[in-house]
Amino acid sequence: MNAPSSKKSSSERRKRNAVIAIFALVGSTLLLFADVAPRRILHIADYEHNFEHNVVPWLRPVTDNDTPVYWHIPKSGGTSMKLYYSCMGLATASQVGVDGHDKDETIEVLENWHGIKNINVDTTTKEGLIRAGKLGLAESGLADVVFTSYPSEAVDIFNPINKGAFFSLFRHPNERTVSLFYFIQIASWQGKTYTPHLKNMKLEDWLRKDRVKCTQGNVMTRLLIGKYKKACVITEEELQMAKDILRRKFTIGLMSKMEESVERFDRRFGWYDNEKRQQCFDSHIKVGDNKNPHKEVKEGSEAWKLLTEMNSVDIRLYEYAVKLFELQKDQNRIRGITHQA
Repeated sequence: MNAPSSKKSSSERRKRNAVIAIFALVGSTLLLFADVAPRRILHIADYEHNFEHNVVPWLRPVTDNDTPVYWHIPKSGGTSMKLYYSCMGLATASQVGVDGHDKDETIEVLENWHGIKNINVDTTTKEGLIRAGKLGLAESGLADVVFTSYPSEAVDIFNPINKGAFFSLFRHPNERTVSLFYFIQIASWQGKTYTPHLKNMKLEDWLRKDRVKCTQGNVMTRLLIGKYKKACVITEEELQMAKDILRRKFTIGLMSKMEESVERFDRRFGWYDNEKRQQCFDSHIKVGDNKNPHKEVKEGSEAWKLLTEMNSVDIRLYEYAVKLFELQKDQNRIRGITHQA
């Protein structure tokens, strides 16, 4: 006799919990809006790089017309991500497929005997992105995922019909910079980036160089807003623009929570049920690629203080990305609660 009442009570509890969770999310979202711009909420339509019209909002599901775009922040897990998605059999656009095909006049998928699929363009350079746009990469629909370090230029290869859907892994800027310092000492295959003489230099001495401060400091923010080459000063408004772009247009992942982040990416873009996923996940995400063990820098040390000064803007952007990561997790959880109710 009491069963119907029990079921009704359980259903009401689920609905009540869903409403409470939604109000909590709304509250945290409003706080993030307040954090974006203390003077006014910036509109990306005011920003010159077409993020408003050419990029999918992170809340909207992706469609067949959209192309996932991975923002490869240097020394933040990008190599592992490239190898992971190539391993899964996805057609990727980076720099690999352009070798010997830089004069091609049409977009093609090139598949090697290992089954690795690459698009015949180079999306890792600004010049390569211009070529990809002219060849109609977005309209072709051939790329399952595009890799680039230049989001502010990458948006221009898309359009309001064929949009980009951006995602990325974020790493603490100080840790990223330290990793870069030790990496470029050994990366003989990296061309101009290779700097072997740094083996004889202390990290602190490197960080004190004015040129390093301007070229290696606040890299994330500068790449996102398209401010390159010795951009020693980033304005408060530029930081707010960067925050607004992340909040509205990026699916956020954290290198410190890489496995959880990659699962979030794969579910969003429909790759979670790929038959090769688990094998590739174990090889490239759990184990990782392009690692370079090095000394850690302790918080409070002289080097850490120099890093914090050099990356002051990026640290604020990173801390905001961490908040967004949790917000997006809550949003996904609420969708599940609402569905169950």
